[in-house]
Amino acid sequence: MNSDIPASYTWTIPRLPMVLSPNSRTSRYVLHKRHDTDLQDSIGYFLQAGYTKPLTSWSKARVKITFIVAQNRARDWDNWRPRGKGFLDSLKPASGYFRRNRWVEASGLGIIADDNMECIGEPEMVIVVDKARAPATVIEIEREEIFLA
Repeated sequence: MNSDIPASYTWTIPRLPMVLSPNSRTSRYVLHKRHDTDLQDSIGYFLQAGYTKPLTSWSKARVKITFIVAQNRARDWDNWRPRGKGFLDSLKPASGYFRRNRWVEASGLGIIADDNMECIGEPEMVIVVDKARAPATVIEIEREEIFLA
């Protein structure tokens, strides 16, 4: 294994992800724009942290997303889980999707092969109260070694 390739990455985005909950009464167009903004910000801050896009994707990894908030109050996980989607999508290789009957290219870091359950399981998402650092989102991804018997 090449020792130049890091076994983990950690970077911080100095804001919380945008609301992507299906419970929010927002148009699909606005939700797509919010998703794309989160995706692009994640890539930008990854590169700003001094990392470069890897040449090969990991087939197994653990992902942790920490939402740093200023206030300690009750929060509904059903509304927070979708917020990580744009950041998770930024970890995959570049791909695309159809929007309004036309193909749209989507950027990606290519750290993981895919963001499905087989590659990353269920991502760990945590809310931390820290007035000094809030608002922020910390993304941590660690490669899981696969040993064949």
